[in-house]
Amino acid sequence: MAVLLVSVAVTLGTPAAVLVAARHDPAPPSVGSRAAATPVRANVASPARVIRARPAALIIPSIGVATSVLEAGVTASGGVAVPDDIALTGWYRYGAQPSDGRGSTVLVGHRDGRVQGAGAFFRVGELRPGDRVTVVDTQWRRWTYQVVARESFRKSAVPYADLFAQNGPPRLTLISCGGRFLKDKGSYEDNVVVTAVPVRASAT
Repeated sequence: MAVLLVSVAVTLGTPAAVLVAARHDPAPPSVGSRAAATPVRANVASPARVIRARPAALIIPSIGVATSVLEAGVTASGGVAVPDDIALTGWYRYGAQPSDGRGSTVLVGHRDGRVQGAGAFFRVGELRPGDRVTVVDTQWRRWTYQVVARESFRKSAVPYADLFAQNGPPRLTLISCGGRFLKDKGSYEDNVVVTAVPVRASAT
């Protein structure tokens, strides 16, 4: 069953208590890009739930990222709906939120695009263990993470269940494309995955 998606730009400081209607999403979905497709898949079965305080901004000083975060749902073709504006990132809204205290909070972003150039995650492959990543949610709380791993997977070998898991230790997962650009397919060969663990959460 296809999911109708509505992209809404959220201003920092706007409280979010968005009721997500019950639905059955195609499983597994994938993360893709019109400019340079980035397939990533996850297992999804999302009941109705309340989005309490979703990610609204992402800050990664070491690679010069300071960008807004939009909600990312699932496209009719089964892909995670990465924002059309490649300068923005998307939070996979059927996954964990930072305030859940468990599971993988997944943010997806473009590496680049044929028309728009470098994307928000153009340099995500440069992140190293120890680098700090901060997520600001819609209640103005800052969630600080520290990178513990950066991996590259062929798209046929991405561990989808782990990356999109809603259980287990809390973590932040950043996903983009990487590897060689395959001109015949109009997409990159690999996915770059960065995993970061919480350092602290604070009110601002």
